[in-house]
Amino acid sequence: MMAAYSFAKQVINIPEEEDKIIKNWFKKIVKKNEHLMYKYSNYKSGSGAAGVPKRAHNHALSSAMSHMQLGILLNDNKLFRKVFKNYEYAIKYQRKDGSLPIEVRRGGRAMFYQARAMNALAVIAIISENQGYNIWELDFKGKNYHNLVNFFLDFSENNEIVFKYAKENRFPG
Repeated sequence: MMAAYSFAKQVINIPEEEDKIIKNWFKKIVKKNEHLMYKYSNYKSGSGAAGVPKRAHNHALSSAMSHMQLGILLNDNKLFRKVFKNYEYAIKYQRKDGSLPIEVRRGGRAMFYQARAMNALAVIAIISENQGYNIWELDFKGKNYHNLVNFFLDFSENNEIVFKYAKENRFPG
């Protein structure tokens, strides 16, 4: 909705009073769900994602997209930049094979959740790019967005590569 509103504002004139009401409504919704984005703890051992920050999972990344969009709408650079930690952690804590530990442990829906996280990361990168920041190439010793895509493509040719992680069947949805 925030993206649509942003596009609409470029084409039609929104009275300042109405703009304020709409922005406050967006702010209320985004802030209500910020707990998903700012979880500072890590997954515990035995979870299939031990040591991975909780803010690197698909829900946190979706919340991050909303925070980024709100930061742009409100012209709040601090709010816009908070998102980068989530993006960084998701990239940094992927496995060397490109799998996301939090997502691929989810049984028969492992790749569904991997794809959800990848989608959120792509949206964050695109929004960032439109604001003048290229984060597509963020790399931690070969761990990058391209590596996630490679894992997904490899899975499409051989779905057994995810079995060793998916067998945990943790929160399959």
